[in-house]
Amino acid sequence: MQRFLLASLAALVCAGTAAAAGKPADKPAPGSMRIESEAQFQRDYGRQATRMAPGVYLMTQGDFAGKKITIGAPGLAHDLALLRKRLASPNLASDDRKALQAQVADLEKLARQQAARTSSKMPGARATQTSSFGCWSYDSTWRQYVYYPGTVDLSVVGGLYMDRGDGSLNWYYARLRATAIVNVYPPSSQFWHRFSVNAYATATNVVTGQTVHATPVGNIYSVGATTGYIYSGPDFGHHLTGRATGVANGDCFAYVSLEDAYQQ
Repeated sequence: MQRFLLASLAALVCAGTAAAAGKPADKPAPGSMRIESEAQFQRDYGRQATRMAPGVYLMTQGDFAGKKITIGAPGLAHDLALLRKRLASPNLASDDRKALQAQVADLEKLARQQAARTSSKMPGARATQTSSFGCWSYDSTWRQYVYYPGTVDLSVVGGLYMDRGDGSLNWYYARLRATAIVNVYPPSSQFWHRFSVNAYATATNVVTGQTVHATPVGNIYSVGATTGYIYSGPDFGHHLTGRATGVANGDCFAYVSLEDAYQQ
């Protein structure tokens, strides 16, 4: 099956490499953060992050310094509150409002499903904890529940880009793009599953008000969304923001979001 990979900073592409059963076969591209669970985040990035609230972290060191990441059910609740507040703004453009309404509705559904799952005694409840990307499905052939993982790769990259010809970059011109990729890795055995994955990516030029909402593309196992670059310039100052979010619901649960800004 096809998996989405960040093959370059310029585009989102499909790679036709098959993943081993139940295991991610690829690595995140440079500049992209991969999240499988909050425990994995703590192991791989914890020393570079400061915990701001349950499920909310600010990267303070390393390549991702300055970026905010939200994880799991607590991160989902945090972001939903912010998105609802943004949705209530009277200055929101009609296209932006429509895109944001669809995202909020999707995330509210995810929050309801996770709350029901957490309070349930069903076998899948333990596999899809509030801070992990976990999936479960029932294999009728073997008459047992099957548990399998997923990954969310997120990238928000911004900065100056136009070479002045002497090795330095022209500070009049800046750009930023956001990319989200979600993959689910069920085992090779066939069984009935009811999960869906989605990806959101948004880039905004705060100075001009221009916002780009990416359209997700993919299939049942893999979905990605990228804004491409949004540009600022020629200008004396830049304020570009980006947000990338990956979700999974149904027999899977995942919520991870990455937010960053380039301002000068």
